[in-house]
Amino acid sequence: MTIPANEFAHYRAHLYFDETTQEFAAELRYTISHELGLPVGPFNTRLVGPHLCWSFETAFTQTEF
Repeated sequence: MTIPANEFAHYRAHLYFDETTQEFAAELRYTISHELGLPVGPFNTRLVGPHLCWSFETAFTQTEF
């Protein structure tokens, strides 16, 4: 099977954290948003959807990766 070149042009990443890594995760989220200019989702300090840990999400293109 051949994958078209643009098949994976957009990516999403879920970053997981807990009480012990919450401060680092908040700093990382800020950096992703303000220094890299990438969109970030809510800073979830509760379980959301199928995720088994606290999390936030970011999205980026193949070029930004």
